[in-house]
Amino acid sequence: MRTKEIPRKDWPGFFETFSRTHEGWRVTLEALGADMGDQVEAEAMPLGEITAESEPGGRCVVNVILGGGDAPSPITRTIDDAKRVWVEQGEDGVDRALQIEEADGVKTILRLEKAGAARQLAEAAAKH
Repeated sequence: MRTKEIPRKDWPGFFETFSRTHEGWRVTLEALGADMGDQVEAEAMPLGEITAESEPGGRCVVNVILGGGDAPSPITRTIDDAKRVWVEQGEDGVDRALQIEEADGVKTILRLEKAGAARQLAEAAAKH
């Protein structure tokens, strides 16, 4: 596995591309923090969209939206003051997880299921 940090200036475009590439993939959403432990907020939900919006004062609000299609009610996880973003990829170059860290140290982790990875590999192979 390799982990790559996404520069803050690239977040809007990165999240747009990431959302388009992984739309509908089944994901697990976790929140991890010193005061709260590890909490699974959603399992096997389809990814809808991830957005990043800059606010006055330099804060960046990131919204992770899950649901749609045959999934139950949509879930939105709002990260109020995102500071760092990483993407984790397998040796095959396929995205496996996304991690967003808030100013208070809480981490939101989005784990992508392998079924979507097989689709991403097939689509990449078809382009070449």
